[in-house]
Amino acid sequence: MPQIEGFTAAGAILKSGVYALVLRGSVVYIGKSKNILSRVYTHRSMWAAKRRGRAVKHIATPGIQFDDFLYCACPEHQLDALEQALIRKYKPIHNKQHNSRDMITQPIELVIQGVALRLNDPKPAATLTRRPCL
Repeated sequence: MPQIEGFTAAGAILKSGVYALVLRGSVVYIGKSKNILSRVYTHRSMWAAKRRGRAVKHIATPGIQFDDFLYCACPEHQLDALEQALIRKYKPIHNKQHNSRDMITQPIELVIQGVALRLNDPKPAATLTRRPCL
């Protein structure tokens, strides 16, 4: 990949992952998507439509006000587990359907780009797994 001074690579937001919408420093929504950039754009568009009184009913993605977002790229088969664990941890106000007691309570281990994360564990930890040099 070419390096351009002053630019940051952002290709990961075109892939699957979990994202957090943030308003004034607080996580207000956590979601998952096969294309993070597209989903975050839809949230922003739906919020703008809602503010103008033009809510679009045929799109299921809610319009949520946010001023920043964070994301973690991860494989599609791990999206549900990571999303649920983060919702349980941060309890965002717009994730009402997930803020229930029937969430996953057993420890979940995810490995994302060589970093092992253990969630829902009384002693959470992150470890870096390195490949042996040949």
